[in-house]
Amino acid sequence: MTFSQTLQYLVEKAIISSEQSDVLKKEDATRPISIHWEIRVLLLAGISFLCGGLGVLVYKHIDTIGHQVIIGFIALATLLCGWWVYKKRQPFLTHKAQKEQPLADNMLLLGCSLFLILEGYLQYQYQIFGTRYGLATLIPTVLFFFCAYRFDHIGVLTMAMTAFFSWAGLTVTPLSIFKEDVFRHEPTLIHTGMTTGAILIIAGLLLNFRKIKPHFTFSYLNFGFNLVCIAALYGALSIDKTLYSMICMAFCILAVLYARREKSYFFLLAGVIYGYIAFTILMTKIDFSFEGWLLYGVLSCFAIVMFFLNYKKFFE
Repeated sequence: MTFSQTLQYLVEKAIISSEQSDVLKKEDATRPISIHWEIRVLLLAGISFLCGGLGVLVYKHIDTIGHQVIIGFIALATLLCGWWVYKKRQPFLTHKAQKEQPLADNMLLLGCSLFLILEGYLQYQYQIFGTRYGLATLIPTVLFFFCAYRFDHIGVLTMAMTAFFSWAGLTVTPLSIFKEDVFRHEPTLIHTGMTTGAILIIAGLLLNFRKIKPHFTFSYLNFGFNLVCIAALYGALSIDKTLYSMICMAFCILAVLYARREKSYFFLLAGVIYGYIAFTILMTKIDFSFEGWLLYGVLSCFAIVMFFLNYKKFFE
């Protein structure tokens, strides 16, 4: 039913008068339409295309342009982005800032992306960090965390967390995991993942308690919780089913309790799913028959579906 049909129905039922219907039609016809998110998507897509095009340009014309020219161009673009953001800066606030210059957010994101390209280019071509890869990831980690808080940018905070993961030794390509079974031969990566995730969770809760950028809390808890659970599940599958499954379920219980407190459907869903996977892995220690596993699958899935159909009662 269209808006006009709805108004006609209300007039026929004498719920509103014809004059009120005319006013509503005029308001609907003249009301401005917000294109805020469309513009933001276009700007973010433009940043991605610009960085990708820059990479293609470097790859295809490296012999004719020269390394120094390319490095100078990237450095100049990075500095211009930084200058623009600094010029349009607002006073630092511990709560969410009202953005008067939305373009500054995209310039900051572009500047951080260009900085990563510049650092990677210098390392690849001139080995400025040598084999000190920890320093190469620590610099953007510190810089991005500073920029995220100073200029109140969740996107840059995400980049900072990713750099923090790399600094903590979590840079493992998905292909190497499947081919080399990295987690089985290097269990320290599992422990590093759980430790890093726990640090992010604790940091997010402490900063939220101190009312320092509380709108960043979700990003901290989201990254930290997923990292802990994924690492724990890898540990359960490759090292010790009981220990790591129990660790994963413990964090899932905390996530569900947090979800109930904050009425967060996301953490409720994530906690239940991760917890169900961990519990199922733990149940594999029991020697069930095929019929037993079939019954377990049917009953457990039915219970989860019924729970989410009535999840609103859980938040009461």
